[in-house]
Amino acid sequence: MKITLGLQYTSVPGIAEAAFIYGDTPCIWLQEIDRWQMPMKTLIALPIPQPHSAEIAGLLVLFNHAVPPFPERLQHPYQLLGDKLFIPANASLTPAMEAAELQQLLIWDWQVFHPSIGFIGYDKEQLLPLASLLTFPAPSANSWEQARIGAFTAPPLQKIMVSDTTPEIIFGEAPQQIGNTPLSDIFSSQGPDAPDTGKSIFSKLLSFFSGNKNTPTGPPDLEQRRQQELERLSALFDTDTDEALKYALPLDSPYLSRKSADQPSSSLQRRDTNFSLGKLGGAGTTEYWNTGNYHETLREKYVKAALAALNARDYRKAAYVYAHLLGDYHMAAHALEQGHYYREAATLYLEHLNNNSAAAAAFEKGGLLQEAIEIYITLGQFEKAGDLYVRLEQPEKAGQQYQQAIALLLDNKNYSGAAQLALEKLREPEQAKQHLLTGWTTSGWMSGSTHTGLLEQYFQLSADNLREALENVYREHTPAVRETDFLTVLKDVTTVHTDSDIRNFGIDLAYEIIGKKIQTKEPEQLHLLKHFLPGDKLLAEDINRYTSENKIVPKQLKAEKILSFATDIRWLGGLQLPDQLLFLGFGEKGLYLLDFDMADKWYYKLWEGRITTPPDITMIYQHDGGKYIYLLGQTDFPIKEKSSTHRNNTGNSFTIQKPDWLPTSGLVALHIQKNLTTTVCINNGVLSLMRYMQTDNFPLCGNYVCKLDDVPISSVQYNGRVQQLEYNTYYYFYLGTKIFTAAIDGTNAVTHDLGAEILNMSVMHIFTTVRLAVVTTEGLMMVFLSGKKMLWKSDYLTEKITRKTVLTWLPDERLVAGMGKLVIVYAKPGGNRINRIARFTTAASVCAITKMPNPQQIGILEENGRFGIYDLPD
Repeated sequence: MKITLGLQYTSVPGIAEAAFIYGDTPCIWLQEIDRWQMPMKTLIALPIPQPHSAEIAGLLVLFNHAVPPFPERLQHPYQLLGDKLFIPANASLTPAMEAAELQQLLIWDWQVFHPSIGFIGYDKEQLLPLASLLTFPAPSANSWEQARIGAFTAPPLQKIMVSDTTPEIIFGEAPQQIGNTPLSDIFSSQGPDAPDTGKSIFSKLLSFFSGNKNTPTGPPDLEQRRQQELERLSALFDTDTDEALKYALPLDSPYLSRKSADQPSSSLQRRDTNFSLGKLGGAGTTEYWNTGNYHETLREKYVKAALAALNARDYRKAAYVYAHLLGDYHMAAHALEQGHYYREAATLYLEHLNNNSAAAAAFEKGGLLQEAIEIYITLGQFEKAGDLYVRLEQPEKAGQQYQQAIALLLDNKNYSGAAQLALEKLREPEQAKQHLLTGWTTSGWMSGSTHTGLLEQYFQLSADNLREALENVYREHTPAVRETDFLTVLKDVTTVHTDSDIRNFGIDLAYEIIGKKIQTKEPEQLHLLKHFLPGDKLLAEDINRYTSENKIVPKQLKAEKILSFATDIRWLGGLQLPDQLLFLGFGEKGLYLLDFDMADKWYYKLWEGRITTPPDITMIYQHDGGKYIYLLGQTDFPIKEKSSTHRNNTGNSFTIQKPDWLPTSGLVALHIQKNLTTTVCINNGVLSLMRYMQTDNFPLCGNYVCKLDDVPISSVQYNGRVQQLEYNTYYYFYLGTKIFTAAIDGTNAVTHDLGAEILNMSVMHIFTTVRLAVVTTEGLMMVFLSGKKMLWKSDYLTEKITRKTVLTWLPDERLVAGMGKLVIVYAKPGGNRINRIARFTTAASVCAITKMPNPQQIGILEENGRFGIYDLPD
């Protein structure tokens, strides 16, 4: 029989025979050992590696039977079992083992059982006394009776400043590589009597316009000559990009000053290609040319040239093209970062993009930690500043920044984050417990955790005196609204505890709390008794009988108004805009759009096309003030009109497109911004983020492979409709059974496996928290995320449901779900409880649920065109 050893924490610690010190540098170890005031010659050290790595996680210092004079200073004491095994002093082995069993099991001379790292073994000959690792200088024979004060030592180095960035540093030889030759110099002259050398007609035309004295000088009109010059430049990009860049006309820049010349030129002359931060700020001027139809063509060719430079790893050249020719300082900075020119990138972020956060990150990557710290402090990112001070070995300043970070977290009611910071960075468990307790007693919404999560963490830190902590929290720090949450945590903490006194105390408290709830007509918590009394076979039957007799029935929704839209159209779904509702349906003639003002006015728009089966279409709206709406589907739906612009009753206009320029297959999710469209795509089994510029031709301007632990995600599964790609610092989307979070460049991706295939998802953003209502093949559940971390996941709220389930979050964090003809309203009042507060049955299947101007009302559209406005319960 295979037995797995584990650690069980106890309230009675064993005798400390060793102590563990977290850290990977001798400075940290020696500082901690010095606090113990123990003679070095008695101590022996065991380096503890990190899991699956040769890196050092810390040092276990053996006392060799010496007694520490100040045992309270030991942060992580260890006890010795069977003269061979070291385990934490406040823990015991489970299952318990006799000394003889231990001797048979332990195969090394010394072994350590770390709670998170596991077993590590050592032979005695591998160990060295700590004193043997220290060397002391030999005594000096000099006489110090005549000693005089010598030169003072130089003060410690505090800061290194780097000289100002010059254009040559940023772009290197890129301007010289591009060159400044006049455009006419690249074409050879050819007289009328010269023999035909086999040049193409195109080459002859170029020769014609190059200024040959024996050929006509061209049209006298200035604008026509300029258009010919631009045509020649555009054509040259197709044959020789490097030559074409010599005459490239700057197209866009937020600082580009246009002027009218006294003697306007009709040719593209040489330009000063030296980059200057001052000129980027508005000192440069250029003669105005009407690029007309060539503007977008030249832009595409510039972008192509920049991408070619990136592929060739000529990052400074790419940055030059982006900054000077395209006026795209963000891409210029990104190119510089790719080439590890971090300070140059930070300069662009700071002075021209006003992106201090990106500038600080660039400084940090480049090792310019002091500059990064100054920016992080101005941004209020005090924890980050503290981490960098730790790297600079300035612990006092680091502690000051950590305290600032804790204060900010408390202001934002992120008590879990404040406690974690106090525990991990300041190593102050009592301060951490105080923050957790404050959060537990605080009512209302909190950032970063739930009330039950805070209490669970508090009891984990109070393992040494758990019974007293349970009694104190319940009697002194648990308001009436928190009693049910306390009961849930009490179950998790006490029912599995090895100490029978703790288990019995938990049962007594459970009786007391549940008894109070029954008296106030709240019998929902009765089922928890089964966890406290698992041996009572009749308890479940008694609870079911009592709850069925005292069942609380959810309220029925009341219709305030019923409207009827076109009944010969099968309605598919809807989209909520700030001041209107859009509903999509199909009929014999094609695809229909209904624009509704949420009161009493609506009109229909028809896109003609033969559609015989219900198309699976997603409507994705540009949320950042733009006016684009995309119609997307995994299968094609034929409509003749690919784009149309509409104006609603308020005068606001929006454009609906069926974007044929997007990938025709493998499109998973999409996010629209003013200047950028970001997609998640699967190409040849590789998952990537692809970005397109919001211009007429929608050129691809970025392709980032999604990576999980720096490994591309090549094995992905996709079943379902195109999703709305959600963004809140990270991108959020789902594939198969997993929810993905990824940084904007595809890196730092993590997944959360829900254990069932995900069919649909609705998102609500609350500050840094992303709240997800997720439809899976096993049922509906709620998931709360913060960044890449999962804060909480509910049990299934329903039985198995289909992808057609409609989900809508309401402003007060209530969730409305439409499942066929059934509509249910859920509320999460606190802790891990989710209640059904209302329900309603419709005549036909629900296809859309919308918020209404009155926050106490919702709109429900059925697929037969019946639209009802319903009052929500208080």
